[in-house]
Amino acid sequence: MDAPKNQGFVYAATGHPGYTELAIRSALSLRAQCPHARIDLFTDKAVETDVFDQVHISTDSWFRPKIDALINSRFEQTVYIDADTLIIDDISDIFFLLQRYDIAVTQDQGRNSKHCREIHSLEFPQSFPTLNGGLIAVNKRPETTALLQAWRDILKETGSRKDQPSLRELLWQSELHIAVLPPEYNVMHLHWLDSINHRHGLPKVIHSPKMHRYFKNKGKKIAGLYQLLGANRLKRLLKIRRDTDYRTLQDIPEDVLFGDLGTYSWQDRLRIKRIRKRYLTR
Repeated sequence: MDAPKNQGFVYAATGHPGYTELAIRSALSLRAQCPHARIDLFTDKAVETDVFDQVHISTDSWFRPKIDALINSRFEQTVYIDADTLIIDDISDIFFLLQRYDIAVTQDQGRNSKHCREIHSLEFPQSFPTLNGGLIAVNKRPETTALLQAWRDILKETGSRKDQPSLRELLWQSELHIAVLPPEYNVMHLHWLDSINHRHGLPKVIHSPKMHRYFKNKGKKIAGLYQLLGANRLKRLLKIRRDTDYRTLQDIPEDVLFGDLGTYSWQDRLRIKRIRKRYLTR
């Protein structure tokens, strides 16, 4: 069934062309899990792909285009997703929260880090946690639009490269109804995968800045989950999915799992063959 016309996902990618490439790959992984979803891209570059329903060209190329994407989304209920993500389960249930809440976000898994403890102008106890901006669901209302516009104005006026302190403060000062999503909707600290099993929340969104570090020659280009997680973590992730019995799961496409097999050594190809046989053969 087609998704409701008032619901959709958006990506935003400006600046380095690699961000647009990452957004396309993430959208393809989202399409595999949510085949009937409406997915838009906000970008400053021409894009040749059919994974997006609409591409919106922006002339304002700054470091937080996601805020503009949320403000200008054509949907009444929008889920924004960062480009450096891979979607490995159906996340359309986020829209369920928007029946009751104005905005939904996830806690930052590194919320006790120096980065997350930075303040804009107000200091908070940890009981009101830092929230990660990599996945944000918003009901389009005057109140949410005003918050997004205020967030954008603060970042442009201050030139701050960190958007979480001001978002945290604006949410605290607002009267919006806020939902906090479980960590599996935005898995950034990948070592979390080492300690969970099928009784925990099934990981849905893998989010890692490692995917764009190659832009600045700070790492190799990551083709898929095998390169991002390593063989052992990927096997653990697939085992968790295999052992999950509460519902049928969509397959994770092989390009999301492994990328281009031609780029691997024979040892890696052998490991991948074993992973396929043990975890992917029905």
